[in-house]
Amino acid sequence: MLSRIGNNLFWMGSYIERVEHSCRFTEINYFAALDAPANLSSQFSIDSLLRMNGIFESDITSEEIALSTIGFDKNNPNSILSCVTAVRENARSARDVISTELWETINRYYHYTLNYDQEAFTKTNLFDFAQQIIEKTSIIKGRIDSTLIHNHSWTVICLGMYVERITQILRIISTKLFDLRILTKDDESPALKDHQIEAMLRSLESFDMSRKFYRRSPTLNSSLEFLLFNQKFPRSILSCAKKLKQHLNNIEDKNEFKPGSAGFNIGKLSSRLNFMIVEDILDRKDEFISELQNEVDEIRSKIIEEYLS
Repeated sequence: MLSRIGNNLFWMGSYIERVEHSCRFTEINYFAALDAPANLSSQFSIDSLLRMNGIFESDITSEEIALSTIGFDKNNPNSILSCVTAVRENARSARDVISTELWETINRYYHYTLNYDQEAFTKTNLFDFAQQIIEKTSIIKGRIDSTLIHNHSWTVICLGMYVERITQILRIISTKLFDLRILTKDDESPALKDHQIEAMLRSLESFDMSRKFYRRSPTLNSSLEFLLFNQKFPRSILSCAKKLKQHLNNIEDKNEFKPGSAGFNIGKLSSRLNFMIVEDILDRKDEFISELQNEVDEIRSKIIEEYLS
């Protein structure tokens, strides 16, 4: 068992990853809607941004209100400000085991977000704010990697980050599959659907690598294959699952996991994904993503129960 501070470290890592994906998705998809090859309704874009943020039923019809909810609504636990605040509070509770350099970087990150002009964010400065937060998040990850002893505390932070990264990848895929279903139902142009696929890849910083890997423009099938089953791309589910397994092995000295444990379940997941191809899921894409998300939620719960309670 790790100390109770491990729980703070785990959630600190988790919220760091959540902030980054939320910022990138919001920025990429907001501007992708403006640059779409055919007209997209404003409500379509608003609903897509809110779904990614965990808001599935809403009467919000204003872009400014939607962006404010995603960015700075303190009552929204998934807003950028709420997540950045959670990063700082969990880091503050773990001050004894993290470096001064990491704490100071997180503190500046928090005050930058807290004091940002919210009106400017919703009207003119979305791109600037998102880029600043993504860059500051990268600096925090660098501090974690380069200023902490790579012991159990560091491992627990990494566990939180990789569990959340898998969750966010799945959430982005699920959101864009939903958007594509709406466009198919409305019989929109193929160019507009390709535009949504590109937005999905760019939201996960994988558009360029996908084109280089396949040597052609991305399709939905190739994109799903790349994001789910590619063994070497660090933002694929399979790659993240393997990293997660490695970090769990660092905690379990004997690397022996009982059936039903977190390590056992993540081993099963990574082994199954390792021997799957995209054709296996084409007839049930949404169900497969939902099942994966449930598995990851259970792994998260098992990690907390077994190591952090």
